[in-house]
Parts: sequence; structure tokens; C-alpha cells
Amino acid sequence: MAPKRGGGGGGGGGISIDSSCPGAFQSDNLLGTPIAYFVAYCFFFLVYLVLLVTMSRVRKRHPNARSIIGGLYGTAVFFMMIAFALLIIATMLRECGTTSYLTYYNWAIAWTIFFYLAYFILLLSFFWLVNDRLRTLSGEQPGFFKMVYGIVLGFIGIMTAALIGLRCYNYWTNTDGGFFEDPLISETNKLGMAYFVFYLLITLAAGGLAFVTIVSMRSKRINTGDLTGWIAALTFSMFIWVIFYIVEIGAALNNRALSVTFYEASEWITDFFQAASFTILIFIAKSRAFSPVADTTADYNNTTYPVTQQPAYAPVPQQQYAYSNAAYNNNMAYNNAQPQPQSQPQPAYYYQQQPYSNNTIPVNNQPYVVHPK
Repeated sequence: MAPKRGGGGGGGGGISIDSSCPGAFQSDNLLGTPIAYFVAYCFFFLVYLVLLVTMSRVRKRHPNARSIIGGLYGTAVFFMMIAFALLIIATMLRECGTTSYLTYYNWAIAWTIFFYLAYFILLLSFFWLVNDRLRTLSGEQPGFFKMVYGIVLGFIGIMTAALIGLRCYNYWTNTDGGFFEDPLISETNKLGMAYFVFYLLITLAAGGLAFVTIVSMRSKRINTGDLTGWIAALTFSMFIWVIFYIVEIGAALNNRALSVTFYEASEWITDFFQAASFTILIFIAKSRAFSPVADTTADYNNTTYPVTQQPAYAPVPQQQYAYSNAAYNNNMAYNNAQPQPQSQPQPAYYYQQQPYSNNTIPVNNQPYVVHPK
């Protein structure tokens, strides 16, 4: 059976497989890889490839998502994809007899480094990046939490480096270079148990801190969108795959061999919930709670409304009458003969411009820039 990513690796001899692929993935080959593992490697390699493409598209459409699924997140997803690619290549080479059993563990050293670095970045993204983003949104950024983030992540980072070193050392003892060295399987399993228990506690703490912050945001009437559901889903997903690793390591510490079916199911379950954890981070990052609220105040104040122009009226010309000269002279003579009454003063009429009115209120004495009433 192929060594699992969490295993310490045992000793072996310079055994090689015939250079042919017809016998690949046979159940009676104790040094072979069950087909269920290989299918999982191929499937989840494609999953992480899709995640890389999805991450790129989400970051373009939601610029604020970069605070959570930025360079660190992209590096972790890329590491997971590379690790599965190494597993696929190494498995095919061994099943086809192209490489020896001992050479296979050189590949195991490489994928172990990539997997555990990705695990650490996944935890960092949840515990630090998500919670820091939530506290920024809620308006709370106490320096105490930054110190806690640094201490906790620094400690788990040291444990990650130590566990990578021990697991790689055990794999190295199965290669030509370290074949005569004794592996530290018991020490590796003990450190692995402590590592994943601490990893699980940090995951639960990250989820708890996130929920407390969300409750605080709601009390301040800050939009939380769908964050509650996604935070719960992320906590659950990380809890599940870590628990399965703890069960496997616990069985190894007690010298108990679990069934082949359990290990095959565990491979799919842990891989699924790891991929789900990375996927949920994308949904958290693009949540509408992190979307900037458009400030429409300036646009509202500067809104211009169409003004109905009053029609311009031209003065009506007085009607002109034309008389002939004889009629005019007779008329003038008659008028001069009659006594003229005293003319009364006529009231003067002046045109007064009507005030501007369009059911609006002028702003800053500018009648064309208005607020609606």
C-alpha cells in the first residue's frame, strides 16, 4: 500500500516491479497503490486546478476579496495542486515499474513538504486573515488580538516545521541514501498527534472568535450577510478532516491497524473536506458583507433636475388704423370745437416677474441645483 501523507514510513529493500503497466493497481500487490487512492489523487488535482481559476476570477470581480484569498491563499492552493501532481507522477512511475520502490520515497519527501505547508497556510487564513477582516469591518482592532495571532501562529508554525522534518527524515530512511538509518516513527506519531490536536483547537478558536465578532457586528447593525453560515461550514469542514487524521495517528500509536476500507474512505473524506475548506474561504472572501457600501450622498447633493422653461411672451403690438387726410382734418376740427374734459391721471402698470417655482427648493441661490422636496 502506498504510504499515506500522515504516515511515518517504514523500511524496505531494493524491490522493483517489472517494467510493464498491465499489472498496475492490483489488489494482490502489497507494494502497489489501491486504485481508490489514485482516483482520489487525480480527482482532487483537478479540483485544486479549478480552485486556482475560480480564485483568479473572484479576485477580479471582488477586489476586497484579496484580503482573504490573496497571495497566501493562492500559494496554499498551488501547493496542494503540486502535491497531488507529485503523487500522481510517483504512483504511475512505480505502478509501471519505471522507478524503484526506494526512489518512490524521494517523491514522498517532496509532496510531504507541499501538503504540510498548505495545511499551515489554510489554518493561518482562517485564524488570522478571516478574523482580522471581520474585526476591521466591526471597527475593532485591539493590539491584544494581533499579539495572540502572532504567538499562536508562531507556535504552530514551529510545530509544522518540526513535523515536516521528522516525516521527511522517516521517508529518507526508506531511500538509498538513508536505508541504514533508523526511522523515528514513534516520535513522529507523538508529535503528529500533538500537532493535529493543537491544530484542531486553533480551528475551533478561530470559529469561536469569528462568531463573537459577528454577534458584535449585528449589535451595531452592521451587515453580516451570509457570513454566519459560511463560518460554521468552514469550522465544520476543518474539524472533520483533522479528526480523521487524529484517529489514524491514534491507531498507529496504539499499534492498531485499521481496515483497508477505512483508510480508503479516509483518503476521500479528508481530501474532500480539505478542498471544501479552501472553497468556503472563497465564498467568505466574496461575501456581500465585505462589499463596500456605495456613498451616494455626494451624488444626491449634486443631482440636477430638468427645469421647465417658462414660455416667453412677445408684447402684443397695438392695432394701427389708417385714415385719409380729409377725414383726419374734419375729425381734428370737430375735436377742437368741443370742450375738452380734464384728464384724470391713470394708474401706472408695471410688469413684475413672477418668482421661479418648480416645486423645488433652490440650493445656494442656484435655482438649477435643487433638492427634491
